[in-house]
Amino acid sequence: MQRSKRHLLLLTEFFGGGGASCLLCVCVCAPLLPLCARYSARRVTTQHECALVWVQRQVLQSVKAYMRQQNIGSWNALLTGDYLDVTSTTVKGVDHVKAGDVVTFRFSFFTVQGKPCEDITTAGFEPSIETPQNTSVTPVVEKKGSSIVTSFVPTVPGDYTVSATMKGHQIPTSHIVIVTSGPACLEKSTLTPERETVEIFAPFALHLSIHDAHANETVLDPDMEVHAEVTPCSPPHKPSSQYVETAVEVTGARTSITCTARECGVYEVAVHIRRRGEQHSLATRRALIVALTHKQMLQAQQRTSTTYWDAQFYRPRTKSWCKGWLYLTPRQVSVRESWAFIFTSKVFAARISASTSTHVSSSALASCAHLGSAAADLKELMELSPDVIVLDDRKQDPLVVKCPQRTVFLARYFDAVASLGLVSYEMKRDQFFRECKQKQGPPLVVRVRRLQGMEFVHHVREVTKRFGTKEWHADWKVEYAGEQGMDYGGLTRELLTDVITALASSDVGMFSPLSENREAVHIAYPWPHDKLKYYRFAGKIFGKVLFEAQRRQTLSPVRLTSALRSYVLGLHVSYHNFEADDPDLYLRKIKYIIENAVEPLDMTFTDEDEQGQEVELVSDGDNMSVTDDNKFEYLERLAQWRFVTRVDAPLQAFAEGVMKVMPEAALGLLDEQDLELMLCGVPEFQVEDLRANCRVSISCDPPSVLYVFHALASFSRGEQARFLQFVTGQAGVPAGGFANFSPRIEICALEREDCLPEAHTCFNQLVIPRYTSLETCQRCLKTAITEGFQGFALL
Repeated sequence: MQRSKRHLLLLTEFFGGGGASCLLCVCVCAPLLPLCARYSARRVTTQHECALVWVQRQVLQSVKAYMRQQNIGSWNALLTGDYLDVTSTTVKGVDHVKAGDVVTFRFSFFTVQGKPCEDITTAGFEPSIETPQNTSVTPVVEKKGSSIVTSFVPTVPGDYTVSATMKGHQIPTSHIVIVTSGPACLEKSTLTPERETVEIFAPFALHLSIHDAHANETVLDPDMEVHAEVTPCSPPHKPSSQYVETAVEVTGARTSITCTARECGVYEVAVHIRRRGEQHSLATRRALIVALTHKQMLQAQQRTSTTYWDAQFYRPRTKSWCKGWLYLTPRQVSVRESWAFIFTSKVFAARISASTSTHVSSSALASCAHLGSAAADLKELMELSPDVIVLDDRKQDPLVVKCPQRTVFLARYFDAVASLGLVSYEMKRDQFFRECKQKQGPPLVVRVRRLQGMEFVHHVREVTKRFGTKEWHADWKVEYAGEQGMDYGGLTRELLTDVITALASSDVGMFSPLSENREAVHIAYPWPHDKLKYYRFAGKIFGKVLFEAQRRQTLSPVRLTSALRSYVLGLHVSYHNFEADDPDLYLRKIKYIIENAVEPLDMTFTDEDEQGQEVELVSDGDNMSVTDDNKFEYLERLAQWRFVTRVDAPLQAFAEGVMKVMPEAALGLLDEQDLELMLCGVPEFQVEDLRANCRVSISCDPPSVLYVFHALASFSRGEQARFLQFVTGQAGVPAGGFANFSPRIEICALEREDCLPEAHTCFNQLVIPRYTSLETCQRCLKTAITEGFQGFALL
């Protein structure tokens, strides 16, 4: 009878524990209890008895399943109610915090009897945090008594909803915490002018944005104020209302500074953030403004492919000024040395980039700690010479020039920087074609014999050996001996393609890839010394392919490395080129040196050649150790050795060959990525193919990923090709489509918002932040694919 009562209690608990369910359970099961007790201890003999036992077993199995589901460890816990009741869980936490603060929530668990559940564990506890803009947060979970404490750090303002599940059961109580922007982080404040070039007597505005440590817009502390002063960047370098009128207006997180220039010149706007009643600045943000007359504004707005000014450039090694010319194209700023008042040679080359700092006053150099002792020399130069311009990309020695027409140059330079994201590849290509068309000559018959391999190369070289620039610019009409074909462009394309294919053949040994998984070729090392004249001829053939790109739609069957293309354009070749041209070396060595301490490696300024012989990268490099302070200098020396120095003669011959054919004004319109597209063409790009065959990290913000694909669909073919170069280091799609990229293109998350994406070409990775709109995504993506890492070069 006692066993029957226990079964009744068990069934009552199983069917609900009270109310109508309990009454129904008793009514149905009570008549069966005597039979269950009677037959549970002896052998079942009749069909009726079997049915009763079957019912008993089914009930017991259901109860055991219920106990497993509710994690009830014993019959005693079931009968006494000493087990977890998820529905009675309470949640306590803060309601309001600032971004960057630690948010803590306590989940308190109780038993069915209402007592604290002491034997609770974190196993099976899964917190869920709904964040604004799908921000990724990582909660930390720990057990404290009968409670589980969950904490996380929010970085984006908004409403966060915290909930959780326990052993698969949803805890019914949730909590909402409101996160606001954190305190002002003055290091994150930015000063942005509406435009860098203004007209005198016309008001212009600059905007100071205050951010917290996580780049969220915030407001200044009540005891802080903003003070603006405008200084002319020519003697006497003193702020005066004689030159500029200023007014400051604070609205929330943004401070507007409105100025009006009364005289032409270059002005430095310095905005100081300081505590009220104090003169010491907690932070200072600077911007340059060029004020012009109406006539000068019209001249600065004229779109020309190349503009130059009389200037002087500074040689750091000799500490002297040299006569030269300052050239500006839509993609490059360069300095050329003039001699005999007739000939010029390029001594500096700079790629126009928004990341490059422009200094025209010595006061701005105070924040350039990366220049070290060179900052003092530059400061002295700028104080002695009022027309000095310093362009610094923070990667190499700054470019220092002195230009009497500094105001007009800076206006054109800032205009070129501002148009980086607006000038598409198609616009540059059309301007490139116009420059080439001006040099095109009349038809010229070129008679050749059809041969194979290097025999054909040697034959074509002999035919064109006495050609001058005029003949290379002519409209070739190729005639093959013994053939009746008429050249309407096809025979010229065939000749150029056959010559390039033969020159780049691995059997010849003139060109070779730097990595096994890259198609692009560089000057082979060791290079065949008996073929130096063929390198110059190869440069002429590549130059002819470029020159005939519009007239004959010629394309190169061979891709060149980014280092080789940069050298041809006069741009600096640096260790950044390893990532695209030699990813194996980059992953094995370069990346490790960049990210880790190198002093334990006991490295010196040396490298090994193909024969395993040690080569010194600097004088006495075998005794010069690589340290954390000079490791980037070591990487630059290594890049110069591998890309340039060891193949200097054929590399220079190849570049001379290209320049023999191509107008320099046309090449100045391009960067190394544009040059690849001009040589090899713009590839077919199917956004749906990319979407179907790329990997997307689980931490990515889904709307932002969709924004990227929508932005790509709206891009021109040239912009799509630049995107491929940005992510993979190459402009083409492998045969078979995006599925054949190795590794597959992957989209990963960047824990920021509305900023430029990043890329790792070694892994074919695109790293994107959270984007709040499609327009922002398009703008940032366009800026990223038009920006680059190239800076300045001293040739």
